[in-house]
Amino acid sequence: MSARRSAGAMFAAATLALLVGCATGAPEADGGEAADPLVSGPVDVDVPDECRETYPLAVVPADIADVELQPGDWPEPPEGSTLCATSGSIDGASETASYATTQPFEEVAAFYEAALSGYETYRSDGAESGTGYATLDGAGSEVDFQVRESDGGFLVVFARAG
Repeated sequence: MSARRSAGAMFAAATLALLVGCATGAPEADGGEAADPLVSGPVDVDVPDECRETYPLAVVPADIADVELQPGDWPEPPEGSTLCATSGSIDGASETASYATTQPFEEVAAFYEAALSGYETYRSDGAESGTGYATLDGAGSEVDFQVRESDGGFLVVFARAG
């Protein structure tokens, strides 16, 4: 395994730990409303319907502008993708955008590979990455990224290169 691949596998493992540790939100109550433990009764939310099943902890509308590590030349997501949630690490070293889509991950990965021809990229399957999910990993001069398959969608994780 090359040093670059080894670094990608470590990035994948660290990303998974980050995603598991940073999952936030409140469980949904019946009727598509989020239950807020600080407020008595459910709170209406304006989360796209496509996101409710794939990311049930998405309780506020997501805004890609919140993902400051996303490079300026980053492509719009593949057609048919809906931004559902964004998150970041406490230290600001990584940020995540979570999308719902009906496209197979193979098509999502191929889209990003073609659109990001200026980045060094490689794919790994779930067994190789240790996550159980396929990934497209990439490296840039300032930001590394991972596009990771999820049930009903995909995640894009940006991490400061270094």
